[in-house]
Amino acid sequence: MSKWLGNVSVTLKLAISFGLVLLLTLLLAITGWDGIGRLIERGQRVIEINEVNNLLDDLRVNRVRYVMSNGDKALGDEMQRALDLYRASHERIMGNFRSADNIRLLKQQNGQIAHYQEALTTMRSAFTDAAATRQEMGRLAREVFAEIEALDAVIARMPEYDPQRQVRYRAMRDAKEGIQLMRYEVRGYTAKVNADSEAAVVRQVQRTADSLAQLEVSMGSESAAQVEAIQRGFDSYRAVVTAFQQANTAAIAARDELDRTGNEIVKLSDQLIHNQVLQRDSDTAAAKSMQLITTLVALAIGIGSAILITR
Repeated sequence: MSKWLGNVSVTLKLAISFGLVLLLTLLLAITGWDGIGRLIERGQRVIEINEVNNLLDDLRVNRVRYVMSNGDKALGDEMQRALDLYRASHERIMGNFRSADNIRLLKQQNGQIAHYQEALTTMRSAFTDAAATRQEMGRLAREVFAEIEALDAVIARMPEYDPQRQVRYRAMRDAKEGIQLMRYEVRGYTAKVNADSEAAVVRQVQRTADSLAQLEVSMGSESAAQVEAIQRGFDSYRAVVTAFQQANTAAIAARDELDRTGNEIVKLSDQLIHNQVLQRDSDTAAAKSMQLITTLVALAIGIGSAILITR
């Protein structure tokens, strides 16, 4: 080998040496370029995740506005549009990720978005039902008061000397007052739903039921049809109040589910960003190591070439 190297011309030695150096220089450039490309890619993925997170922030703001409005339809439509935009952007970036762990996180997010949509649909339906029950309450209350006024007119036509007149008047007055108070408590409950207002409604409904039972006893058979109409109206009103309570319970459960799924989506987004940072650091370390190794090899070849040329 030494004899062969000794017979090789200086020109060929220089060509071989510089050729190897150029090859390693090219490898060094490719390695650096690949490292820069990976860093750019990681930065782009972080930008995409942040853009989608901004849409998620808009969605959560719209959720708060919608809940605070107690189901305003226009705000509900805005929230749905915000969710559709967020979901479309999320699906768009899913194809840009190749890591199995990142794809797993994105699929988990996709599942949470589906749960979010289900909760929103449930909440919108519950708010719609609650609004319908409020309107029905008003209609039923007017009908009951009309029957009460008609019964009051019947009692007013009774002779003043009739001993039943005062008994029936007091019973009618108590029933009317009970219905008025019930409607008052229900209005307070529907305007500000909480445990105290709901308990007040339950108490007043029972008191009103007791006063109507007393009215039926006091009026006797003479006004049985009118008392029965009042009782039917009261029963219908009470059933609608129960329906409102159920709709409100469903809306609260849906709101809590929106909060839970929203927090889970944010948590998964944070994990995605963390993964990008880790992969960026890993790619940077790998690129530095490759550049160092290539530089050392090029340096060794250069030294070896100098020795060969001088032989």
